[in-house]
Amino acid sequence: MEELKKEAENEKYFTNIKAEYESLGAKIKADKKDDLVKNKAEIKQFIEEEIASRYYFQLGRIGQSVKADRDIQAAIEVLSTEGKAKSILTTIEQPNKPFNPRKRF
Repeated sequence: MEELKKEAENEKYFTNIKAEYESLGAKIKADKKDDLVKNKAEIKQFIEEEIASRYYFQLGRIGQSVKADRDIQAAIEVLSTEGKAKSILTTIEQPNKPFNPRKRF
């Protein structure tokens, strides 16, 4: 933003864009205030992993990151539901489109 202002002042255009420049600056400041709220979950996860790594080193970081990993949570759900894993592994589905072994991707 400051570079834009300096360049506009050097080119003598700043007086024409001053209102828009100040409006944009105000919008950016307002958005920055909301960043902590918007990114709360991500920031919290990062801090938890960092604290765990400080006390329990790499094993603590991995353990903490596993708790928030959606893929691992989904796998735990599948494995803990009786019969769900077996039905997934034994179900045969027909392909949606023909298979051509000679065609390369």
